[in-house]
Amino acid sequence: MNDALRRVEQELLLADGIPARPWFKHALYAPKFTYAAMEFPGVREAVEQGNWTLAREQLGLLTERLRAVGDAIGRASDRLPAGSRP
Repeated sequence: MNDALRRVEQELLLADGIPARPWFKHALYAPKFTYAAMEFPGVREAVEQGNWTLAREQLGLLTERLRAVGDAIGRASDRLPAGSRP
C-alpha cells in the first residue's frame, strides 16, 4: 500500500520540469524566485509572461498528470481490503 500511495505523489512530477526552471519537477507547486510558493507553476509563469501557447501546453501537461493521479488513486484503492474501501 505504501508503494501505491508513493506512486500517487510521483505522478505529479514532470519529466522535463517546468519551463525555464527544469530542476523543479512538481506540477502543482514550486517556489517563486523568492521563497513564496507558487501553485501550478508551469501554467502560472506562462500566463504571467503572456505566452498563451506555452500556457496551453503546460495546462495540457497538468491535466495529464492529474489524470494519472486519479488512476494511481484508483489502483491504490483497489488494494484496500473489501470492507475498508471508500
